[in-house]
Amino acid sequence: MRAALRFKPTYASVVAALALVLTLGGVAYAVTALPAKSAGTKQLARDAVVGSKVKNGSLLAADAKGALPSGPAGAQGDQGPIGLPGVAGTASTKTLSVLSGSVALAGANEFFAPSGPSAGAADEPEVTMLSPARPMIARSLSVRLAVAPGVGKARRFDVRIGNLITTDLECIVTHPATTCSSEGTNKDELLIPANSRISMSNVSSGGASAPTQAQFGFTLERTP
Repeated sequence: MRAALRFKPTYASVVAALALVLTLGGVAYAVTALPAKSAGTKQLARDAVVGSKVKNGSLLAADAKGALPSGPAGAQGDQGPIGLPGVAGTASTKTLSVLSGSVALAGANEFFAPSGPSAGAADEPEVTMLSPARPMIARSLSVRLAVAPGVGKARRFDVRIGNLITTDLECIVTHPATTCSSEGTNKDELLIPANSRISMSNVSSGGASAPTQAQFGFTLERTP
């Protein structure tokens, strides 16, 4: 009976036992001793990495899909330093304004407003306007007629102060011309006191001039 239970190993059983040992040992080695950097994104299952396994500060906003929640607002910072006051500028001495207008003129001597559209009038106060509340200098009078004055005739244009002729700012249109200017003449500078009544006049010479529409303009500048 004892002789029947005695185990006698064979070559096949030894080889099978050795293969089993090697197989089990290789699995244990693979699980417990992976080489460095041998596992990558391809080896990770979906949702395998959770927040508790990520090192704080190791990810950027660009690594996250979708918008990240906004953090709480920080405390208001201190007010910055007040800037230095600006340097005061100097008063301008350039042209303050341009007065211009148009007027319908008959053949007789007439008055008209120094700005805007008007009709020639025999009564000067009807077309008188008020100058600015500071002394001004009027210059650069320019006049253009739609119709020339007529053969042997001329029209003289003046800027007037207080219903009086000044002759300090004027120009003359002599037939067959249709324009005139005070530029470059000795009639190109008129001092207008503050709050003055100003108007313009047309005086025909050589007889009544042809009726016409006239356009005009001049500048007002600060006094030095």
